[in-house]
Amino acid sequence: MLALSAQAQNNVLHGDVFSCEGIPLEGAYIIEQQSGTSTITNTKGHFELALNNRITAVLRISFIGFQSITDTLHAPFKTQLYHMHFAHGDLGTVEITGHVGHGDLGLPQTYLESDFLEKNRRNSLVQSLEKIPGISGISLGAGITKPVIRGFSANRVLVSQGGIKQEGQQWGYDHGLEIDAFAVERMRIVKGASTLRYGPDATAGVIDILPIAPGRTHTLLVQSEGISQSNNQLAASSALVHINHGGWYLRLRASGRFYGDYRVPGDSFTYNSYKLSLYDGYLRNTAGSEKNLHADGGLVRKWGIIRVGGSEYKLEAGMFPGAFGIPRAYHTLDDGDARNIDLPRQDVSHRRAYSGADFYIARHQLSIDAGFQENQRLESSLPHAHGRAAAAKTEALRLLLQTGQFKVSFKSNPARTLHFETGLDGSIQENSARGFEFLIPAYRQSQGGLFGIVHWLVGFNLELNAGLRSDARSIQPSSYTISLPSGNSWVNSTMQPIARKMTNYAGAIGMRLRRKRTTYTSSAARTFRFPNVSELYSNGVHHGTFRHELGNENLPVETG
Repeated sequence: MLALSAQAQNNVLHGDVFSCEGIPLEGAYIIEQQSGTSTITNTKGHFELALNNRITAVLRISFIGFQSITDTLHAPFKTQLYHMHFAHGDLGTVEITGHVGHGDLGLPQTYLESDFLEKNRRNSLVQSLEKIPGISGISLGAGITKPVIRGFSANRVLVSQGGIKQEGQQWGYDHGLEIDAFAVERMRIVKGASTLRYGPDATAGVIDILPIAPGRTHTLLVQSEGISQSNNQLAASSALVHINHGGWYLRLRASGRFYGDYRVPGDSFTYNSYKLSLYDGYLRNTAGSEKNLHADGGLVRKWGIIRVGGSEYKLEAGMFPGAFGIPRAYHTLDDGDARNIDLPRQDVSHRRAYSGADFYIARHQLSIDAGFQENQRLESSLPHAHGRAAAAKTEALRLLLQTGQFKVSFKSNPARTLHFETGLDGSIQENSARGFEFLIPAYRQSQGGLFGIVHWLVGFNLELNAGLRSDARSIQPSSYTISLPSGNSWVNSTMQPIARKMTNYAGAIGMRLRRKRTTYTSSAARTFRFPNVSELYSNGVHHGTFRHELGNENLPVETG
């Protein structure tokens, strides 16, 4: 029996099973005996087994006609290679029993590997996930999609990338994810008690994009891939270089997406009782482009792993005028170029730098993550003022959000049947705003939270889970000036929104009972969500959402 190769992720163990003659064994049964999580090998003898953040794992590999193998592993888990020897003698009746690995309060985590993501490449990352039950998206044009989990979206769905929460203007329903789909190689959809480790915006669940795998030592990987679509002439490609030398690794990636106007099976549409034509079925000004750069590196040792990196995302996307409430007949005429971007449009850039480390101490793991993000959103459209003097520029909305974050967590398996995790996280944000479409004021925000999660295996058939989290948030909006009607004229008025300080808590308990043919689960939970800045302080017309948005400064914390 051998156990060497590449460094694997903490949550999913990879391995291969061969006969002593080197033939891949398809259908070999692998079970992690502490949790009951099990799987079988594929046609190539390869398997993947979710370990649910375990520090240790006890594997048993069995296959008819071969001697079983039992192996105890300790984090960090590496890709395992097993050779099975023939069993001599007569085999009696073989009874195979499989168990579903424990989830969180009856709501398991869904792991997605690169194979699934590559086979389901679409215009955006969220569209690639729509085959997962309960996952859908809100799309604006061809390249902008917002994730939806069980009917919830915006600030009720949290997106984490490499241990750091993605921070953009996610409150807007016409705002997409600033994430390169090509750069996502491993991810999971998290529900239940495990969402407590992420923060208060995880009411519906978490889309957790896991850190890249360091890869095998002393290897060089050069890879390219691409996709195309006929409807909007989409052309997308990505190039990757990954090197690992003695545990030091470096990964560089560049990718781009370019698409033209979208085409529909119709020749007209109706807006406000007016019928407008579509030239040859094209939705004019729905073209766009996306460009991405990534650099990641780190060090892998027996005592742990260190990660550093950064990325830059840029999006240019045209908006169909009929979706912004300002269509005119000339907006739908053929302009001779299916790839140009006119008004209205979005220009979004997102820069991200991060560092992280995992330290393994006996049966314990200490994780530290920190990051900085800068998100700039520019929305441009023809000037409008609804009765006031029209703006001189096309800058409808410009938002600049800067975020500093940290997270520290400690995991431990003090006993084979007991696993717990505790941690704290915090962030500081500063947002500036300008443009003739006033939506939200400039503001400063700080937030911090504590959490704890316990999993107890009571015997082999009964599991108990419990989790608790507490958070505090402070928002300090800046004053701003707006024009108000006064007789036959307009006068400027200075507004000073009310600062808010909020605290709340979330908790969950649950159990899972397994019988021979059935599994019973029960859970109870309390969750909460702080109101976001647009819900508190917005006060302006936004044609991207067809309405004048007005916030409520006294809005309470949302609980459920």
